[in-house]
Amino acid sequence: MGGKLRMYNVEFGDAFLLYGEGENLLVDLGSIESGFCFDPVRDSVRTESAGSQFSLMLTHFHRDHWSGLHNQPAGHPLPPIRHLYLPDIFGMRFYTSLDVIVRSLLGDFLEAVLLQKRPRFTLADLMREVLPGLHGKQIVFLSRGDEFSMGGRRCEVLWPRLNQADAVGTRTRGLLSFLERTEAKLKTAEAGGGLRDTMEAMANILLRDFAASIDRPVSTAIRAEQRSYEEVYARAQRMAETLAADVARDEGEFRDKVRHYAEQLSRDWNRVSLVFQELEAENDTGSTDGGVLMTGDAPKAVMRRLADGTYGAPGLRERYAVIKAPHHGTRSHFCAVLPHCRYFCVSSGTGNRGYQKITEEYEYVYGCRGKGSEMCCTNPRCEFLDRKRFCPQFDIQPVRDFYDVCW
Repeated sequence: MGGKLRMYNVEFGDAFLLYGEGENLLVDLGSIESGFCFDPVRDSVRTESAGSQFSLMLTHFHRDHWSGLHNQPAGHPLPPIRHLYLPDIFGMRFYTSLDVIVRSLLGDFLEAVLLQKRPRFTLADLMREVLPGLHGKQIVFLSRGDEFSMGGRRCEVLWPRLNQADAVGTRTRGLLSFLERTEAKLKTAEAGGGLRDTMEAMANILLRDFAASIDRPVSTAIRAEQRSYEEVYARAQRMAETLAADVARDEGEFRDKVRHYAEQLSRDWNRVSLVFQELEAENDTGSTDGGVLMTGDAPKAVMRRLADGTYGAPGLRERYAVIKAPHHGTRSHFCAVLPHCRYFCVSSGTGNRGYQKITEEYEYVYGCRGKGSEMCCTNPRCEFLDRKRFCPQFDIQPVRDFYDVCW
């Protein structure tokens, strides 16, 4: 059973269309570029899915993986969605620790403090502005070990695990100390608690309201939250203004700490990014084609442990038809232990220049100089051209809107 994948050039972001028999699956649709126009991409997806059912997967909740869902013009919408696949966000909520949901909200808050802007919470934007209107049966929550079927292609989920260690992470002690200092600087006397309580309440409110919109039962801890999002957001905004004024006057260690945690916490969604692989299927010759391995933005530590069997079954196979480079192909997620594949896809885009794009290193590990994979990059104007005046795959040619991979 062969296959086809279309990789769209959305600058620094992801958008992959997997073709099936009677159903296509779009894996992510977003870009870090706030002014990127998704109209041609959505038009292409709609055209390619004509006569077929259409499903959508968001591997995680960073804006560069879902911003293309925002404000779809009447003339350029996605096709009607059959299934929306999401990481099981309800299973990531742990109430005795700073879990990934609270941490991501806190990261957005600290970023607003540094920029001296109104807080803009990515998860709130998605759950309150983009997802409403879908009913519960359309939304499928996934975690490690789950399987789903798309157009005759069976897939299994390798990540995330829904346990406290993965949802909470390893930076709790230092973060708690930082939060204590922050609370002391805020010295808030308002009813409703301090910064941590505000972020915890916002996490519960977002899950509560989302669950209500899709008719999903939730825990008593979520149901117990009585405040409205508007009430908690107003409180967060006042805190951000107070802290921003203090940070603006501070030239020492605390300002550096705010910057450090704003950067670190904003990446926490990567730890729970969906990773899935197509289950092996025989092709016309009776052998297996390997299918696809879609890595989302999973950290390299997760991919290494999937590769060496640390997590047990299910794990990575020895060979695939297509592998997507984790996190668009950036240095922070570079992984040299992924299996062999026929095509290695780097969804870099021209916006990746500021993110230490490492197409050259991937080329030496997986490309014609390494494991013999064919490199597929959405940005031919990479560091090969910057430094060596040539690219082994593209030479000199215009950037295209999309790249098709067939096997």
